[in-house]
Amino acid sequence: MPGGDRTGPQGMGSMTGRRMGYCSGYNSPGYANPGPRRGFGRGFGWRRWNMPIERVTPVYPAQPQQPTKEQELTMLQDDAKTVEAEQKALNQELEEIKKRIEELKKEKNI
Repeated sequence: MPGGDRTGPQGMGSMTGRRMGYCSGYNSPGYANPGPRRGFGRGFGWRRWNMPIERVTPVYPAQPQQPTKEQELTMLQDDAKTVEAEQKALNQELEEIKKRIEELKKEKNI
């Protein structure tokens, strides 16, 4: 409870935090109370820590491989086709812009 003024965290009201302070019936502020228990009983943590070491093997990501010359050639050809298609589209757009500029110039002179 910031400041012990019963406003809760960020002024949102009592009992909106961890429920560990005065409003919950404790005789001390929240940081002085033990809080909920998190043991290592028969749950997941117990099995994990008692697992034999040889069964726990690290997993490393696959190492990147260099493409073969044929793969590289195919990739470059695909890139060239893509760039040519983009160039064609941009040239068409440029022609449309030039036409619109000419139209506007003609309308202005009228």
